[in-house]
Amino acid sequence: MKIKTQRLKYSKCITFSIFTMFVMGIASIEAQTVAPVKSVNEAESVNSVRKIESHSSNNQEIVGELKSIHTKKDIDFRPNVSIDVYDTETQIIPARNNSVEVIVKYLAEAKDKEELIKLHKAIDENLISIVGNDVDISLKFYKNYSSFVNMPLKSKITIVLKDNSKITLTKFKITELKVYLPTDLDLKVKAKYCKVNLDFSINGKLSLNTYDAEFKGKSISKEFRVEDKYSKIEIVSAGKSKMNFYKTRFYSKKLGDVILESKYSHTNLGEISNFVMTGYEDSVKIAKTTEAEITGKYCNVEIENNQSLTAYFYEGSLRSNTTNKVNLRGKYLEAEFAKLKYLKIVDGYEMEIEIGEIDSLISRNGKYNDFDLQKLNAWFAVDGYEEEIKIAKVADNFSKIAVDGKCVDLNMTISNDVSYKIYGKVQYPDFNFDKSDYKAVYHDKEGSTLTFEYYKVSENTEKEINIEGYEMDVNIYH
Repeated sequence: MKIKTQRLKYSKCITFSIFTMFVMGIASIEAQTVAPVKSVNEAESVNSVRKIESHSSNNQEIVGELKSIHTKKDIDFRPNVSIDVYDTETQIIPARNNSVEVIVKYLAEAKDKEELIKLHKAIDENLISIVGNDVDISLKFYKNYSSFVNMPLKSKITIVLKDNSKITLTKFKITELKVYLPTDLDLKVKAKYCKVNLDFSINGKLSLNTYDAEFKGKSISKEFRVEDKYSKIEIVSAGKSKMNFYKTRFYSKKLGDVILESKYSHTNLGEISNFVMTGYEDSVKIAKTTEAEITGKYCNVEIENNQSLTAYFYEGSLRSNTTNKVNLRGKYLEAEFAKLKYLKIVDGYEMEIEIGEIDSLISRNGKYNDFDLQKLNAWFAVDGYEEEIKIAKVADNFSKIAVDGKCVDLNMTISNDVSYKIYGKVQYPDFNFDKSDYKAVYHDKEGSTLTFEYYKVSENTEKEINIEGYEMDVNIYH
């Protein structure tokens, strides 16, 4: 019992010591808290410093500064500007005149004030560089940057500068970056782990290379290119666009021709001209496009209005409100069209096709497909195996329905007073319609095979239904 009591006291003592160290650490942090800095006066070159109260660590004094660098360069040419940012919230603002202007704010601490002086000089000297018409804006003022935390509340940052000299800091953070640029330019932005706001429309090109970032821009008059992973990107409009996405969220209102390569992404393109896509587990929405070519696996695509579409899908969905012409190949696809003029399917496999209204549909070499049509206006031709076909209404002025295959179920409704010819050759037929409503011009059953030619209402008609195949179930409702 005595030993247990001593252990318990010892345990409490340790707990109290740890708690005391934790409280003292918090107090140390609170002593370092700094008030926000006021904006810097606009001038050719301004350096603003706010000293932070020094504090001690391991009996060594720590010197800290919250500092601002303001650099401006006038130019007399149309620039090609590159901006490289890392873990820094960045705002790109229209310049008041033909100039490039940068304001950067940062927080730094070191054991030696000379280290802070060297740091400031390195940032300032490397912030803007101009070669010909190329303007580079970069916060990468170093060759190598390494950060090491050896215990809670203590860190060591070693920076190798471009002249191979080293500086050692205990804290470093860029808190703000503002870039003022002309609106007539070509712009490249490389960003990681940060937010970038482009506050004006560009009369030129925009190129993005982003990683785990947020980018918000306005209109781009010319070409737009983007390489991205894990980011959220939003622009208003652009010209011809080429995009490569991985786990990206993208939104725009209007683009020119678009080439998209994408995986695991959500893309909303608004109105575009022509569209070429290769996707994997993607979600794509398009308000309007002229011509589209899509190759997708596990993709969900919605096109509100489209003139011409060529697509190959493997296990996904395709939806369109108004479309003129569609050429489709696919497996395990769910396709839905509200209004469609022409659809051609080749090698469809286990596809579900739902159509509100269509003029003409052709399906070749299909297997296990389901067709659900609310209204057929003109032409329907299908050959396949184990196909399910439902036509809720065949227009009175339809042209031809042709079904050829094995184990096909055909169900359709035609007005009772419409004239047409129904004919063909079927082994093991299962016809469910009132044959007394038809005039049999030819009816020959030999074994399990029926060859037939019937007329509904009148023989003077060009409308026809042709049934050919094996185990064909035909149901006609009036």
